[in-house]
Amino acid sequence: MSLEDFLAKNMPELPEAAKSRLQDDYNLDAYTASVIASDPPAIRIFDEAVKAANDSLIASDNTTSEVSLKDVPTTIANLLCNELFSLIREDEEERRSDEIESFDTKDVPYSTVDGQQLGEIVALQLNGTMSATMSKKLVGILYHEEHGRRPSQVAQERGLQLISDMEALRNICRDIIDLNPESLEQYKKGGKHVIKMKKFLVGKSMAHSHGNAHPERLHDALEDVLEELAPGVG
Repeated sequence: MSLEDFLAKNMPELPEAAKSRLQDDYNLDAYTASVIASDPPAIRIFDEAVKAANDSLIASDNTTSEVSLKDVPTTIANLLCNELFSLIREDEEERRSDEIESFDTKDVPYSTVDGQQLGEIVALQLNGTMSATMSKKLVGILYHEEHGRRPSQVAQERGLQLISDMEALRNICRDIIDLNPESLEQYKKGGKHVIKMKKFLVGKSMAHSHGNAHPERLHDALEDVLEELAPGVG
């Protein structure tokens, strides 16, 4: 093995080279790529997370769209830079609370969430199992409380899953209409009342599900129920 080959294999990736690779391979913007590239362990977590998310999405029973796979790098970068770095920085501030000098460090080696876990969280978000808000919450739970556990298991135990079953969503909508019969009468008037009542019923249904209803599918479920109860109005 030549010296050049040895160095290429064993030397850590330099920040500028890493930044260019992250932009070229993952289509990250320059700022995000530079933030990740400034910390070699963060680069490793990012690469591992992208692979884990892609593997999980491709292996899932659901049909994975090309758009979902394209969204993997940016979704991981957002969680890494905005959520995980913030959690690590809070810990670092506590460790250095007695020091006067200012600092801005991520110290990713201290992270209790690894690339495999981060990738699985993003896969759960992109396949519609969790919302973006749930993903952020799950990162915090895994970081502080559930070290080393599978994100999917923790999400299930903590109720961090979107309700996607259409019949379950229709039943939620029916319950809300039963509780608010005047909304259906307003809806039947047609015109401007249709849009107003749909917004009202979606909001009530979402609150009834404690925010766990799949937003797009909830709209479809409400359309189905309204068509059952007031055919041809919408």
